Amino acid sequence: MSDRELRGFDVATVSRAVRQPPLDELRSAARLRARARRRQRGGLLLAVVAALAGTALTPVAGGLGGGQPTPTAVPAPPAGAELFLLKDRSVVAVRVTNINCELNFSNTRDFGRTWSPYRRARYDGPCRIKNGRGESDVRYFPLSARTYLVSVDGRSYLSTDEGRTWRDGASAIVTVDAFPPKAQLVSSGVAWWGLPEPMAVDPDTGTAYRLRAGVPTADTMNSLYVSPDGVLWAAFWPGDVRQPSVLARSTDRGRTWETQLAPNGGAVMSVAAQNGQVAYLLAEPYSPMGGKAPDGSLATIMRTGDGGRTWQRVETDLPAAWSGDRHLVLGADGSLLIGDGDANGNGFLWVSRDGGRHFTKNLMDRDGVVISWLPGQVLYYGAGGVRLTTDGRTATRMPGLE
Repeated sequence: MSDRELRGFDVATVSRAVRQPPLDELRSAARLRARARRRQRGGLLLAVVAALAGTALTPVAGGLGGGQPTPTAVPAPPAGAELFLLKDRSVVAVRVTNINCELNFSNTRDFGRTWSPYRRARYDGPCRIKNGRGESDVRYFPLSARTYLVSVDGRSYLSTDEGRTWRDGASAIVTVDAFPPKAQLVSSGVAWWGLPEPMAVDPDTGTAYRLRAGVPTADTMNSLYVSPDGVLWAAFWPGDVRQPSVLARSTDRGRTWETQLAPNGGAVMSVAAQNGQVAYLLAEPYSPMGGKAPDGSLATIMRTGDGGRTWQRVETDLPAAWSGDRHLVLGADGSLLIGDGDANGNGFLWVSRDGGRHFTKNLMDRDGVVISWLPGQVLYYGAGGVRLTTDGRTATRMPGLE
């Protein structure tokens, strides 16, 4: 770690009252998502996520909402689904068909021993298809095992009963000054394109919450991490890689935020936190041409030990990203985990056990790819099947997710 201490610029303290698909299918889906994100970022970073707002509509789909969900004991959902890792051994599978216009949701609460039936997302707005290609911006965010948020061309829809019924998201999401104590905070690992704003879900009723005051900046949130002690850490994309990202931290469940500019003076790709005091930033080198960083380039790792008041640059040996976006996750043992790949089609995890100074390749797998993550957990898929790791060194195969 460098002896030079970099202090963040204090801008303001803002107070505000499945069965898994065949390997080629999964890699294709992951690459399409990555390419879409790069296009939306002008080939560099995350672009503005469409605001999840919409006009009133009539609830659709059959069945009654509310009550505890009752998964049906089917052995596995059909093939061709994307997996989203959630809390308490839960995983949601999303099957995307009809040129990205039809979404079907299933869930398991026991790592794949039993699955709920697939249920189709229903919404009023048309999903645009032209010349056999989907033109609509369709995004999906499994917020919990039972609560799913969908956006179609910026118009949102919410289900709180495992996809049985759907309502207008703008009216169905409950607005609060601070997230309720019992509500589970959601990290941005539930979606490749990231959550558009901080959200939380009631684990019993499935009710989704958003903050009345929103976030403390007009910039787009591109990383949100909930530390084990419940502190929210967020990074926001400034719209230009030459401008510093805004960082934000909330210790009172979103009621107030402390903000500062990223200390490295550039755009932050990912933030991960050990607790309310210790956190890390990952930034990639700026490429003027908008493509891959020059060979030999290194990523930037920053660390704070005082809740973000000051940051220190870690003298790291982590290479710049080979392609696509990378996410920084802290393992259950405090190790730094970053999914990556190489030109030979191998996937692996970069793992650091010394605070980001030195990284080693672990869990090397032909065609491997990180498909979802939670703080302390990474779900990984490759030729060796679907595996779950909490430390980047050892992994448990999950046959029920294959």
